[in-house]
Amino acid sequence: MIAKRLGAALAGRSMWMKLKRKYDVDDGVYVLLMPEDDLELNEHALRHIDDLTAYRKARGVVILTDRAWVLENAGAYSDKILALDEVTEREIDNLLSFFELYAFTERLLVVSLTKPFGNKLHKTLGAQGVTKEDLVCLCIFLIRDWTETERGV
Repeated sequence: MIAKRLGAALAGRSMWMKLKRKYDVDDGVYVLLMPEDDLELNEHALRHIDDLTAYRKARGVVILTDRAWVLENAGAYSDKILALDEVTEREIDNLLSFFELYAFTERLLVVSLTKPFGNKLHKTLGAQGVTKEDLVCLCIFLIRDWTETERGV
C-alpha cells in the first residue's frame, strides 16, 4: 500500500512539473483542481476567480477537472481562465497524493471540502452561518479581505 501511494505521488510530481512548464505557473498562474461533483461549490469557485486573481495579483488560473459541468461552463465565468484541462480521476488522485505528501506549492488550490486528506471543511459548513461561498473565498482561495458585502448581502 505504501509503495502504491508513493508511486501515485511520484506520478503526481511528474504531472505537476509538466504543468509548471506548460503554463509557466511560477509566473503568476494558479492551478485550480476541481475534483468534486458539488455544483454549488464549483459555481462559487468559478464565480470568484476574478477575486482570487485580483487579491493575489495573479495573471490567471488553469483549471484541472474531470467534471463535465465545469468543462462546459467555466469559460462563462471569467476571462482570467488561461486554460481548462480535462484530466482523469487517476491523474487527480496522483496529484492529490503528491500534495498530501507535502504541500509543495501555494499555487495549487483544491476546490473541495474533503480533499486532500485531512481537509475537513465540510464540518464547518453551516456552523454559525458559514456557507460554501465563505469556505471557497476564505479557506480555499485564502482571500483575506473578502467580506459578506462583496456577495451582495
